[in-house]
Amino acid sequence: MKPIKVLYHYSSGKVDTGSPRALLRMIDSLDRARFQPAFIGPGAGPLVDELHKRNIETIASEVTSASWRTPIKTIARLREKRLLLERLGADIVHVNEPGWNSDIVLAAGLAGIPVALHFHNPQAVSRRNLNFAIARKIFLCSEGQIREIVNFRWIKNKYFVLHNAVDIEFFANGRSIREDLGLTKDAIVIGTVAQISHRKGIDVFLDAGQRLLDKGHVLKFVIVGPKAVREEKYFHSIMNHSQQGKLKDNVIYLGSRADIPDIMASLDLFCLPTRAEPFGMVVIEAMAAGVPVVASEVGGIPEIITSIEIGRTVSAITPEAFASAIEEVLRMGAGRKELGERGRQSLDGRFDLRHMGDVLGGVYDEMTHQKGAGRCAATPKRRGAGRSTEQSKS
Repeated sequence: MKPIKVLYHYSSGKVDTGSPRALLRMIDSLDRARFQPAFIGPGAGPLVDELHKRNIETIASEVTSASWRTPIKTIARLREKRLLLERLGADIVHVNEPGWNSDIVLAAGLAGIPVALHFHNPQAVSRRNLNFAIARKIFLCSEGQIREIVNFRWIKNKYFVLHNAVDIEFFANGRSIREDLGLTKDAIVIGTVAQISHRKGIDVFLDAGQRLLDKGHVLKFVIVGPKAVREEKYFHSIMNHSQQGKLKDNVIYLGSRADIPDIMASLDLFCLPTRAEPFGMVVIEAMAAGVPVVASEVGGIPEIITSIEIGRTVSAITPEAFASAIEEVLRMGAGRKELGERGRQSLDGRFDLRHMGDVLGGVYDEMTHQKGAGRCAATPKRRGAGRSTEQSKS
């Protein structure tokens, strides 16, 4: 039987944030005997490099918003995209973080090719954006994300919660690089991996660290992540703050890194004091590495850390609350490793690649069976939309 060809799109060529990493893991999860992934988007960049490592066909083509203010140009572009989709033999078009009336979505709709939209960030649903009308499925990364979707009621019969996944073995096999980072073997190291943005709460991370240092704890703090777009002022304030007082000699900023498993293997505790988080993929990356986690009780994180047996969530996004939670885990001594190991074990059957492949493959099968049938059939409502028989075990 011919594999189902899934054409993915993402507008950025970067790979150091959650959305492109989630895209790569979706592709990694697929059974190649049943599905043939391909990619349309930027012709170069780290994301394309990663796709080439996986022998994924890539098509360099700009995906833009269709505008009826220039009807002749728009019609020509839609015709061009439709012919491209038919030439590629696409059975499904899966668009990550789609824009406004995306030409690839409209062309797929005209060609009768099922479309999936995938959102990893807050989103406003508009009936003037034809993407939402054409899509057969709309993937969200957590139940918690629903609260961040404006006008969610307009897509409630199309949405499906697809939790992000990680290659657990890959993250479990990182090697400590403390020596390379200038950290001693016996240092207690607390780290965070996130874009340097106000939403990610890097200021809370530093302020909590300051409180712990002031109380006499001997700790080192590691921050990994790129500067967020349009947050230059915040980035500079964080860099300045990290050089003040006791933080100056105890904070290491590493920027973007490709060796996240090795970073995780170098930590004693992972902390994410984010103010909002549709899912929190870095949380499961840390847990997969066996690192105990302290994270905000926001968005999709409570769907990951479901009890104090596998991690800690903090409801108040304040330095005091996070310092207290970190201190509690530090007092566990050797019990920290047991907490981290229970966290790692909790991921199997929930956030591993095999589970994602089973769930995603089932949705793709449904979409192709409905090919040419117009709007997709209603999916279960809120609580059941993203669940499967395997998910219900967690």
